[in-house]
Amino acid sequence: MEASFTNYGGRLVSLLVPDSSGKMVDVVVGFSSAKDYINSTEPYFGATIGRYGNRIAKGKFTLEGKNYTSSINNAPNTLHGGKTGFQYVVWDAKQPNDQTLVLTYFIIVASYGWWVYRQKQSQKESSKDFFLAKDSLTWWAIGASLIASNISADQFIGMSGSGFKMGLAIATYEWMAAFSLIVVAVFFIPVYLKNKIYTMPQFLNQRYNSPTRPCLPPSAGFCYQ
Repeated sequence: MEASFTNYGGRLVSLLVPDSSGKMVDVVVGFSSAKDYINSTEPYFGATIGRYGNRIAKGKFTLEGKNYTSSINNAPNTLHGGKTGFQYVVWDAKQPNDQTLVLTYFIIVASYGWWVYRQKQSQKESSKDFFLAKDSLTWWAIGASLIASNISADQFIGMSGSGFKMGLAIATYEWMAAFSLIVVAVFFIPVYLKNKIYTMPQFLNQRYNSPTRPCLPPSAGFCYQ
């Protein structure tokens, strides 16, 4: 899938998707130039709508006991952000490189996990204390983070590369894995916890021997090359 936008109004100009034969076709109606959008009789054509969508009756509303008025552009109402809606804004879009995104993501999640761990630090520590920051990470941090609950070379190398090659569709593999993950949670995780196994290196150490512990990261990285 390939999407094209213009910074005038954040408008979606084209959206290329494969048809039944695999040929890329544009499924969005759009103009070929910014001038055509400016001169169009439909100001919202393909645009990003904001700061709000739909109509504000008579351009008046009350918020927390205070009355407000907005510009009337669809008499007698205000429509889609009024006379200065997002459809008229010329946006400045910047795309950071992939390395910056991954590094920033990692620093934020790792810093938050370390902060929570320090808050819950006890005198007696075990490897369990490092798992999800002593089981005390908030639900939104775990839900928004791959590495908080699922750290492995697969996320940082494998899925990133597959996503670059195939697009967002690679994520459907995670959704389809829901059943198998439920089986693992119900039948396997209790066994791991009973044997105090909280990480993959620990499992390799108990199942085989200590030299196998550091072998996983480089071998996984090599396989994904």
